[in-house]
Amino acid sequence: MASAENRPDFLRASAACALQGGQPKDAVEAWKAVPAEKRGKWERMRAARASLAAGNAADALTELGTPEDAWGHLTRGQSLRRLGLNEESIVEFGAALRADPGMALAEQEMGEALVALGRTEEAIREYEAAIALDRSFTHLQLRVSALEESVGRKEAAYARYSKYLLVDTSNPAALAGKRRLAAAAPKLAEAERVEDEARQKYWRDLAVSSLTALPPVPLPPIAVGILKNASVFRVKCSSAVAISSEKGSPVEAPAGDEISGKIEKGVLALSWLHGRYESRGPVDLVPLGAGACFVVFAVHFEPGYYWADVENRTYRGSFSALPRPGGITLVNRVPLEEYLISVIPGEMPSNWPRESLKAQAVAARSETLSDLGRHASDGFDVCSSQHCAVYRGSGSEQESSSRAVLDTRGEIIEAAGKPVSAVYADTCGGWGSSPREVWGSDIPGMTAICDLSDREALEWKDVPVNPDERDRFIYLRPTAWCTRTDRILPAFRWAKSYRLSELESIVNRHDRVGKIKRVTPKSFTPEGRVTSIEVAGAASSEVYKRDGIRSALGGLRSNYFAVEILPEAGGVPAEVIFIGAGWGHGVGLCQEGARNLALAGKGYASILSHYYPGGRLKKIY
Repeated sequence: MASAENRPDFLRASAACALQGGQPKDAVEAWKAVPAEKRGKWERMRAARASLAAGNAADALTELGTPEDAWGHLTRGQSLRRLGLNEESIVEFGAALRADPGMALAEQEMGEALVALGRTEEAIREYEAAIALDRSFTHLQLRVSALEESVGRKEAAYARYSKYLLVDTSNPAALAGKRRLAAAAPKLAEAERVEDEARQKYWRDLAVSSLTALPPVPLPPIAVGILKNASVFRVKCSSAVAISSEKGSPVEAPAGDEISGKIEKGVLALSWLHGRYESRGPVDLVPLGAGACFVVFAVHFEPGYYWADVENRTYRGSFSALPRPGGITLVNRVPLEEYLISVIPGEMPSNWPRESLKAQAVAARSETLSDLGRHASDGFDVCSSQHCAVYRGSGSEQESSSRAVLDTRGEIIEAAGKPVSAVYADTCGGWGSSPREVWGSDIPGMTAICDLSDREALEWKDVPVNPDERDRFIYLRPTAWCTRTDRILPAFRWAKSYRLSELESIVNRHDRVGKIKRVTPKSFTPEGRVTSIEVAGAASSEVYKRDGIRSALGGLRSNYFAVEILPEAGGVPAEVIFIGAGWGHGVGLCQEGARNLALAGKGYASILSHYYPGGRLKKIY
């Protein structure tokens, strides 16, 4: 009888553990011991990728044989590129895209091959195609900017650097690129100034309209942080505004006047066309007309995320301006239901099924009430970004999502006599997680959810405990409630690749590890998500944990991933590839899953009981 060490399943698991531990040569040896008759396309692909990670591109081609799927073609293409066969690699990357039209990494690799061939304009198009498929590929924007500079497209490069700085406001490469171009071509900075003047004129001419007010809510308004550490704010209101503070007498600003605020010699000073108001403490701006709206100029939203931008935003409710050590914090005070009709279309597309929108509305209402005061130290309850909930103001309101809020008015999920912090994420990827595993503490009513069908759950039952099954689950596309049948989602299964130098730049901005040697997952949730990962460098090593992992590594979509490091070979830079499943923390409601459950005929109560099995629906008003 063969010993356990010679069984194919043991060898596959050993190979997966070796790759996970940064020992690709040991993985190669394990795969070599698997009998040929026990190797299917998965085994051949994984053996080939082990050879790639060990620096043996020719061996990878031998191990792979004839590619049978997208990952097979991508592996063959990466191997050919490392052998200097860029033209042939482009063919394989094209085949990978035909097999999986959502494989943004294949577009990126094609761009790399075209750069090596000196076909810069084509490379730019391929990089842009990769970004279009997966907007989380923000690191490619810097590559494209550099290529645009190299072919004399200075305006395009300058605009791209400017846009990138909205995502990462202090990125050294983007700042240097913008300064370099401005010095070489002063007209670029002048064009930016002219564009800013046009925005300013638009703002001066902007008229603000009122909206229909919703029925009152028997709860205090929600305090939402809109601007933080601002040097100045500028607002307009559709009605007259009462401006007051704790110690000063109230004054009135006319409807439509621009009200600007800044700190002058330690005093918060507000001014408008024929008026001025000063205070050393917070100042309240309360509209005097029913259904009145404020417009806030130049809201920089979601910095740090790849959809960051600046726009004017419209809000219901009132405002408070808080002078604080870092600048001015602008807080919108808005009734809960009016807050929610702006949140829901920011969190879930308004054209999704009605029952999924209703489930989202109840979850958001419950989480908001549970998390009041989350940002108390900042002077408000919740922020307006993805950290709490995406709150874009009344400009985002849609009839379908507003109806979902009104239809579930006052409904929350309750557990242990309190509103559940009913968190949610875009896509769980098939396996959810628990609050304790992600944040280190429990939330009553919530646990890890398997979002696979009964048949698929049985097939993948060993995912949490078998490292090879975990990798296979991540690389392949099992059927889950968050699987789309109409199109491929980059969030359900994704792969993000950095040049090693790019990841070093990201990590060394906050932790001086030096030249990276290994990126090694160290611990996992029972469902297979990474809970700690070590980045070992020449200068030091850092361990990142739980929800901090994604941001530390440049904005990964989730913690459910495998890691590959491919060494430099044949002129191809060393690269680090994260291959993952899902988007977000994976706790609570899976939004894509809710959509498909609704399409399958499930009502919002059933959807909520699936994702929050320990909670119950309760109407509180």
